[in-house]
Amino acid sequence: MTDTAIKVENLSRKYRIGQYVGSGAQYKTLREVISSSVASSFHRLQAAVRVSRDKKQEVEHDE
Repeated sequence: MTDTAIKVENLSRKYRIGQYVGSGAQYKTLREVISSSVASSFHRLQAAVRVSRDKKQEVEHDE
């Protein structure tokens, strides 16, 4: 029994060497897009925790 889930033929990649987009930024790979997205989410979370901690300290200081 050979149930094929995905079948691909004639698959290739196309590279543009030296091409730039818009303001001079190079094309990003999928890995770069994913890692920068995860990193920015992590940095936003860190900032939110920091703000929350600062507010908590202000409340404790006022009491």
